[in-house]
Amino acid sequence: MGTGDQRVDVAVVCYFNPADTLGGSERIAWAEAELLSRLERVVFISASPTVARAAFPQLRMGAWTRRLYQPPGSWRNPFKLAALHLLNLFNPVVFVESLRAFRRFRPRVVHTHNLIALSPAIWFAARLTGAKVLHTHHDLWLQCERATMTDAEGRPCKESQLTCYACRALRPAKKLMLRRVSGEIFPSNWLRGQLGRQGAIVPSFSTSGLHVEARVSTSPPVVAYIGALTPHKLGPLLDAFAKASESELRMQLVIAGTGPLEERVVAAAESNSDIRYVGQVDGSFREQVLQQATALVIPSTCAENSPLVFFEALAAGLPVIASDIGGMTELAKWGNLVLVAPGDSDALAGAFAALLADDDRLAELRASAFRHRAEASPERFAREMEGVIAALVEQH
Repeated sequence: MGTGDQRVDVAVVCYFNPADTLGGSERIAWAEAELLSRLERVVFISASPTVARAAFPQLRMGAWTRRLYQPPGSWRNPFKLAALHLLNLFNPVVFVESLRAFRRFRPRVVHTHNLIALSPAIWFAARLTGAKVLHTHHDLWLQCERATMTDAEGRPCKESQLTCYACRALRPAKKLMLRRVSGEIFPSNWLRGQLGRQGAIVPSFSTSGLHVEARVSTSPPVVAYIGALTPHKLGPLLDAFAKASESELRMQLVIAGTGPLEERVVAAAESNSDIRYVGQVDGSFREQVLQQATALVIPSTCAENSPLVFFEALAAGLPVIASDIGGMTELAKWGNLVLVAPGDSDALAGAFAALLADDDRLAELRASAFRHRAEASPERFAREMEGVIAALVEQH
């Protein structure tokens, strides 16, 4: 659907839309557009093909850069990779495209999420047309071109890799371009501190429509993993589950997602009947996995920020076992989270065995999740976002 010549209030910008790539930032950006469109005139801008029957108009921009994008974890053409990283820094073609678009529909606020090859050129074009620019930091891109500060094996790089030199060299240019941004948002205090920036804290929320009134223990208990099958996300999960399976308690593991470790996950499921791999899941299947789980696991070895899947679990009254790293640590305040040392398969296995065998502890974590489920609501997120946008518009 085209935007026509009608002026809009807010332009929400993200390189992918969730119909194209089901990442957390994409789902949050899309859900934000849906929520704001109830009261504001909103347009969604991305490099992805437009989605039919959306609640708001869409504009496709920088679609040609998709030919350069290569998913992490697969073999990547080094020339395409170099070209993409240069465009990530500043895309002159997108600058012209966005300048023309913003002059046409004159948004008051341009809210950007993960830009990738759309690049900060969006910020410059928006400011030239009089719009205020709001940017949400979802990861560590400001410090790291991989955005995770991990190596190819998923371990923290400690800025000791060859590519870290290039990342450090690019930081001043990125910070310089951030001067075009009128306001910044961080989903966690941890990320704001890590990046050394100032701005509002607006935690993630649940984009799931799942509504659970009560949860009961299932037999055997089921641990669910929903996320990318990459080394820094899957972490020690498979090894930990194999160790936990040696205990007297029988448990099951459901894994949903795709990525470069898919073959390893398939092999694990074929060799262990207690592991079920369901592939990439849509919204309804995702809700089914959350509905049937006893606990959710987030075993990342990278510094998580404010994982959307945690808030889906919170809204569903579901206990979570997660790595004590990055922004995950501050989510413990809502009482449904068990934290373990990141990358430690023994600690994760011990958490599985201890929690899943303890019905009283599970009931305590569920009750705490239900008490705080409003923190995961779209209404809470929309209210906070509307406040940030209103304050930004009022600035001189």
